Amino acid sequence: MNNEYKQECKGLVFKGYSSGFYIRNKKETKIEFREGIRLLKRKSCAGCKECGMFYEILSDGTLFNHISILNNIKNDQLYTLKVTNISTDFETGIVDDFDIELVEI
Repeated sequence: MNNEYKQECKGLVFKGYSSGFYIRNKKETKIEFREGIRLLKRKSCAGCKECGMFYEILSDGTLFNHISILNNIKNDQLYTLKVTNISTDFETGIVDDFDIELVEI
C-alpha cells in the first residue's frame, strides 16, 4: 500500500510589523518609522509546486518589485500572498509579468 501523507499547501504566511525609533546625532534628532512584512517559516508551506515560485522570488530579493500595494500594513496582522494581473506571452504561453497582493488572514 502507498501511505503517502499529503499535506495541504498553506501558502507563505507573513506577519506585519511597524516600528518607530529615534536617531540622534550632534546636529539633529529624527524619528523614523518603518513598516514591512516578515516571513513566518513555521506557519508557511515547506515548499510545494505552488509555493516554489515565491521562494525563488524571496531568494532573488525581487519580491517587492512584484507587490503592487505595500501600504497600510497592520502590526501583528498575518498576511498571505495572492498572484494577480498575470501577463503571458501570446506565442509561448510563458508568464511574462505578474503582481502579488497581500491578503489578510
